[in-house]
Amino acid sequence: MSSNIYLSGGGSVKDSYQLDDLFLRAAGEKILYLPVGLKRTFTGYDECVTWFTDMISLHNLSKRVSVWIDIKNKSHALNRNNFDAIYIGGASDTSRLHDLLQRNNFYPQFKIFIKEKGLIYGGSGGASILGKSINYDQIEKSLPKINESAADLCGNYSVFGHLDEENKNIIEGFSEGDVIGIPEGGGCLLDTFQQLITYIGIPDGMIINQFGIRILKNIQSIQYGTIGNNNES
Repeated sequence: MSSNIYLSGGGSVKDSYQLDDLFLRAAGEKILYLPVGLKRTFTGYDECVTWFTDMISLHNLSKRVSVWIDIKNKSHALNRNNFDAIYIGGASDTSRLHDLLQRNNFYPQFKIFIKEKGLIYGGSGGASILGKSINYDQIEKSLPKINESAADLCGNYSVFGHLDEENKNIIEGFSEGDVIGIPEGGGCLLDTFQQLITYIGIPDGMIINQFGIRILKNIQSIQYGTIGNNNES
């Protein structure tokens, strides 16, 4: 498996352990951690950094972690010479995270980073901004829609985390285009070169496009755009 984008539906470190392990073992030594989607506490982002380093330790691994809490004028340094992988943390306000990354020119750099065979992980809101649009997330929170595209690294699919029985009608409405729905404890691995999506997790995921709705099962892979066809494993 040569996945380069990792999407987590959210939850605890126990919920995302399998996806985290796959990412950390595939990533090289140098990881950039972006916790800026979360609100600062009185200690700044110290709690986030502690959480991230503790999460890595759970996997009995050692990494060289860089943390950016001020991303202004830093997009030029977001390259494969400096980092092997990027971890984008969850967001208390996905639209704020989207605005920060867009205004600071991170989306074009993410695309270049992926083309240069770097890895990117997005957790919860961090996964949403890697998709085409964050509007499914906006709809759930009864917030205004966002006109601008997000990073659009997921084959024209938007990404919707924390999927459950209460909110799945939001993506079943298909109002904002193709979408991947991922519950807590679930994750998607994307190989953007082979255009392959692999789902992991016991809670089922969902993927919706013009062909209809497909329930995603643990260790199931499909090609982009083949819902309704037989190109799966």
